[in-house]
Amino acid sequence: MTNVYPRYKTIYLNASVIPQDNITISVYEWTINNSININNLSSISINTNDLKLGENTISLRVQNSCGSWSEKINKVIEVINMEQTFNVVVDKPITNFEVIMNLTGTVIVTVKDSLGNVIVGATVIIDTVTSITNTSGIAILNEITYGIKTGTVKTT
Repeated sequence: MTNVYPRYKTIYLNASVIPQDNITISVYEWTINNSININNLSSISINTNDLKLGENTISLRVQNSCGSWSEKINKVIEVINMEQTFNVVVDKPITNFEVIMNLTGTVIVTVKDSLGNVIVGATVIIDTVTSITNTSGIAILNEITYGIKTGTVKTT
């Protein structure tokens, strides 16, 4: 079963072990996409920005105090890009716009004046997230939650 996560999320994984008499776990071995190893932690947290877009396989195997290794347990995580792009034309110092978010994700706003020139240094706000437009007139706002949102652009 594949679990789907957007970018900018932290995933927590915990290795639960069924206790056995006089046998303990001495080594935890986590592998991400068969290349990144995280050893000797019973639980890990992974930011989805550190994974590739698409499917990622996270594996765990443990070694007990007798030296025996378990079989690998795999978890497939699909990372999707939840970016939405908007162009906002500003014709007054404060302009409002509406964003409809299908899932929590990133909003990329390009701010231009009524002649089509990008506006550098404009403040873009959605919910409590604020970003300033760069030299290309682009503001990137992460972690915008699900729902209909009103955004504001301030150019003064």
